[in-house]
Amino acid sequence: MTLPPFSCACPEKGLAPAVGDRADYYRWLFFAAGPVEQAITNCQLGWTPTAEQKKGVGYGCYDDVINTLEQAVKEKRFIASHAFSAVDIYTGGQIDWGLRFGTVPQRPAFVDYITRLRERPAYKKAQEIDSALVAAM
Repeated sequence: MTLPPFSCACPEKGLAPAVGDRADYYRWLFFAAGPVEQAITNCQLGWTPTAEQKKGVGYGCYDDVINTLEQAVKEKRFIASHAFSAVDIYTGGQIDWGLRFGTVPQRPAFVDYITRLRERPAYKKAQEIDSALVAAM
């Protein structure tokens, strides 16, 4: 994952909070890279940990992860702060993909969060670039 080092090494891009304000940034970045990824994958493979197994699984279960993620996007405009950051690119990408393909439930908090991300001019520009590339294939 090259996004975190890049976002922190290039502060002029505004994709990472100031050095002293990165706790939530790293919390949600690693939550998405670990528990979210594991829980969704295991759910798609049809495996749900038993109550006993939940103690040894780093994320608990799919519902625990989804509920935690929902609280995160419900409480703030962007997941790590009130400003857009690289963690919104990464975590938002997972939520967006999940909403499109049914691995994340269509809860109002997720839909509202993704709508905020999709309304950003940079998102729209990226979609235009992607669409042009697909059309050229």
